[in-house]
Amino acid sequence: MACGTGLGGLVGGLLNKWFGWKMAFVVQLPFIALDLVLCVIVAEIPLRPAKEEQERQPDHAGSVTLVLSIVLLLAGLICRW
Repeated sequence: MACGTGLGGLVGGLLNKWFGWKMAFVVQLPFIALDLVLCVIVAEIPLRPAKEEQERQPDHAGSVTLVLSIVLLLAGLICRW
């Protein structure tokens, strides 16, 4: 992940310079297809429904906290008071 983060901008910039900006998206298609195949083969997704009612309830407090923290973070980064 660190290599992808570190080299992504460089490789994307080189692809853009040499082949055009569309190539950065075309190069991702084989990797996306491979990831989809691996997810279907390797991932063990349970097919049973949730046993308890509590497992199906959304976390409202967590959702509100997440949204508020993101909004306040962005407002703090954007506004110059």
